[in-house]
Amino acid sequence: MKTTSKPANITLTVVKFVDVLSSEAPAGARNTECEMTVEANHPQVTGNGTTKGKSASVTVKGGSATLCFQIKSRSRKHQYYPLGIAFRRRTTRGQPVSEAEILGRKDFSFGSVHLFGRSLYITDHFKDCGPRCRYKFSVIIQRQHDGAIGIIDPGIENDP
Repeated sequence: MKTTSKPANITLTVVKFVDVLSSEAPAGARNTECEMTVEANHPQVTGNGTTKGKSASVTVKGGSATLCFQIKSRSRKHQYYPLGIAFRRRTTRGQPVSEAEILGRKDFSFGSVHLFGRSLYITDHFKDCGPRCRYKFSVIIQRQHDGAIGIIDPGIENDP
């Protein structure tokens, strides 16, 4: 399995924050809108997009890669910090998948999630997947000034 030692820097810039615990959140709007930028010239990781149109995704090619999600804000007034990350495998109807596969436990090592300031690091081990194995992932964030919780929800695709 090929591994790149340099983490892929993925910037998630909060555009419109939604507090998932607030009773005042708009109906049906539970995800924080963001712009995602993946560092250029990484040998294994590509992607970009916006979560508003649900088109943001990251593609990891040919082996294990460490992903560094950096949380930024368009607003100088608000700062956000990552709290954690969750994965859910996208499956084809009728495709048998174990509970560990659905949750991404084989591909993503939750014991090695690291939080440093506004950055979250996790390694995609690329173990469980065949071609085009896709995951939804959610980065859980917290707004500094009031402690409100938000969710950023792009996708990850593993491509051999």
